[in-house]
Amino acid sequence: MTKWKDGYIEGDITNTHETQLLMTSILYDPGWRIKVDGKKQDILAIQNALLGCRLSPGTHHIILYYEVPGFKIGLCISLFTLVIILTVHRVRRQQR
Repeated sequence: MTKWKDGYIEGDITNTHETQLLMTSILYDPGWRIKVDGKKQDILAIQNALLGCRLSPGTHHIILYYEVPGFKIGLCISLFTLVIILTVHRVRRQQR
């Protein structure tokens, strides 16, 4: 591991086995994302419990990061609502 903090892990790994599976001790959650050599990978729930992904033999740069499910859509809804509130407020001020 070269970098780590809450919800973020980065490092290099060398896979010398024919097994093409990276398994972590992180519990599976749909919010986790994995990038291998800069490309997003499909997440696997290993034994319905642990986070993993497919990994070809060789040396790879791995980034694991957590995105709160629903955060982006929630942010968009909040910003849209704020725009509506500000617009209504401005229209009411102009009517006075």
